[in-house]
Amino acid sequence: EARGELRARDGQVEVLRLALQQGVRRAERGLETEEDEDEKDGGKTKETPCGLPGEQEAEGQVREGRGANEERLRAELLLERRQNEAQASVFESERRTWQTEKEKVIRYQKELQASYLEMYHKNQVLERELQELRGGSSGSIGTSAAEEDKQPPGLPWIERIESSEI
Repeated sequence: EARGELRARDGQVEVLRLALQQGVRRAERGLETEEDEDEKDGGKTKETPCGLPGEQEAEGQVREGRGANEERLRAELLLERRQNEAQASVFESERRTWQTEKEKVIRYQKELQASYLEMYHKNQVLERELQELRGGSSGSIGTSAAEEDKQPPGLPWIERIESSEI
């Protein structure tokens, strides 16, 4: 889920980057077009009834508007990149936390399984002793030394201590 969000953010950053590049190209083309029109007019500038200063001021405002738009897009792109980096950092931190917790759980599972096996074997020994005492009180002692040295049978489904990997 977090990877999907990161991919979506990367896509958004890419779209913003392309939009910024297109905006810059348009601004450059707009300036070139204006210069071309000025050259077609023979280098004459269009005068307003109030004179040249008003036109130059308007042209300066248009350029400032383009520059402001470009700066705004750059700022948005920078913001998205920083948010993307922050989100990636949080994701990595959370992944490390989950990995640590997983290792703790696996270690705990192994300890539980070892404890259970120890208890199972002790129970088997006690069961045999109980059988011997019951059998001994009835007068039939039929256990040999080989049977006493015999290890208690292990559980068929537990051959060694292991835990499931998540």
